[in-house]
Amino acid sequence: MLYRFAGFEVDEERYELRRDGAAIEVQPKVLEVLLHLVRNAERACSKDELIDAVWADVSVSEGSLVRCIVLARRALDETERDARIIQTVRGRGYRIGVPVETGAEDVPAEVVAARPGRRGRILWLAVGLVTLVLLWLFWLARPYADLPEPRSPRFGAEHPVTSVAVLPGLAAGEGSQTLGLAESVALQVIDRLGAIAELRVVSHASSFEVAQHGPRGPREIGERLAVGTLVFERAQQSGSTRITLEVVDARSGFQRWSHSYEGPVEESTELGRVAAEDVARVVGTLVEVGPGLLRKTGKVTALDYYLQGRKAVFAASRERLLEAVSRYEQAIELDPSYLDAYVGLADAYERLWDLDRAGAGWLDRGELAILRARELDPDHAYALAMHATLLRARRQWEPAEAEYLRAIELGASGRTYSLYAGLLCMLGRTPEAEPLVARSLELAPLDAEVQRTAGRVHHYLGNHERAVAHLLRALELDPRAVYTPRLLAGALASNGQEDEAREAFLLLTPRFIRPFARIHGRLFSGEAGVRLLLAMDIARTGKTCRGDGHGTAMAWALVGERERMLECLAEDVDRHLYYVVEDPVFDPYRGDPQFQKLLLAAGFPAGDR
Repeated sequence: MLYRFAGFEVDEERYELRRDGAAIEVQPKVLEVLLHLVRNAERACSKDELIDAVWADVSVSEGSLVRCIVLARRALDETERDARIIQTVRGRGYRIGVPVETGAEDVPAEVVAARPGRRGRILWLAVGLVTLVLLWLFWLARPYADLPEPRSPRFGAEHPVTSVAVLPGLAAGEGSQTLGLAESVALQVIDRLGAIAELRVVSHASSFEVAQHGPRGPREIGERLAVGTLVFERAQQSGSTRITLEVVDARSGFQRWSHSYEGPVEESTELGRVAAEDVARVVGTLVEVGPGLLRKTGKVTALDYYLQGRKAVFAASRERLLEAVSRYEQAIELDPSYLDAYVGLADAYERLWDLDRAGAGWLDRGELAILRARELDPDHAYALAMHATLLRARRQWEPAEAEYLRAIELGASGRTYSLYAGLLCMLGRTPEAEPLVARSLELAPLDAEVQRTAGRVHHYLGNHERAVAHLLRALELDPRAVYTPRLLAGALASNGQEDEAREAFLLLTPRFIRPFARIHGRLFSGEAGVRLLLAMDIARTGKTCRGDGHGTAMAWALVGERERMLECLAEDVDRHLYYVVEDPVFDPYRGDPQFQKLLLAAGFPAGDR
């Protein structure tokens, strides 16, 4: 609005006082006093009214108003004595003593045309409001915590890269023929290990130097060469050839595997080739390298198929497990005496049974594979451990425990200790599992399943902070595992980390669902977020239990839905019995007769728990 009086203009929109089009500089409070007077030019304004209008939020004295009136008159070229425009009303206040005209601002037509109309201003206001709402929703949808995200399947995602050095035994005084054989075998082993893409192999020259003049202890050698795994090789040749190989963990000094090869002198080259193949197979499995991907081209060997099978097994989908079965069978076709391929085949069958539970057919096939492996070597430690796992799947508790114990006596790997610890948890003997977990971590600290079992054991023992540390490590090593986030969520909740627990639980859901669950949970409550998550899953799949009975049962238990929890457990309790038996989220329901009935029906032995 524009107010004109006595040759002056007060422009309310531009917030300025003008005379003949020229702006007059005045203080803001002075202009506000003048504006209030001209807006009410038809009457006198009291001092209290002016103070309330101009200084509404602060307490001021009458002197502040008088000062503004003086400055306003000065701007209008008048004084109190000859005031014509701002007149004093004795005992009342002030008024405008000249006519005041109101009207729109005189603006050039092109400027008026360029100004946004009412509709444009509303549009910009709406855009700003929508932007603010979107920013608010993005803020609500932010993750509760920074946890390792599930990755798309790609080679190398499941297992860390490791390193190895081969050290030939070069004792002083040995004949040149023996020394030549030792160096030749070492070169064959290095060449075969170099074919595994994710493995860093120390050069022969560096290993040879350390073997001759370097330190003797595994830890010192490992630090000198910056490797985690050592292969010690010794060759002797006097009438016959004898080659001995030993795989050692450089950090702990523990032996992982050893074997001797003997034969006629004329077969020395072939013995070296077989030894090199076996070492590559061992380093690709027992040491935490995981599945191998061969760099070299040429004739496909049984080892190539075996390593491809290992890679497919760790992908953990049904299609990839079936591919693993095919690769192991191809390895066995090329080499019917390939014991590790039979064990790998049994492992793939047990994982298939665990995944889709198509009767006991997968377990029957797994036991046939283990039977063949044990015909080749009755004392193969990991074959015994794999047989124990198959027996555990059939709920044959005592035979399974006996096989695990025998495997450990024969020199088990970290995975074997971990599997046995899992069995003890299932049988309600979790305290007995703690030393086994400690041993498994010494032998295989980079195995995600070992870290996961350690986290589970400590969680069930009430050591929640340690449990969280192990489960976070497991998630880093294998972010696509479906069981780790479930256990991590329970451990975090028990450790008082509620936000992190919610985020871990959301890792079990499709990525597009997570923002909606986070928004809903932050607007209402964590329980509301879980309920929304379950409702969206039901709407998406048409199933109450999402094909993962224990995981969904855990969610229903968290929100107190007993009937739906029991429904989902009935679908899954015999597949993941030990999770159900030990998971603290089910503690409020352990006295429920229906809950106990489900455990008994699944074959859980009645006892103290």
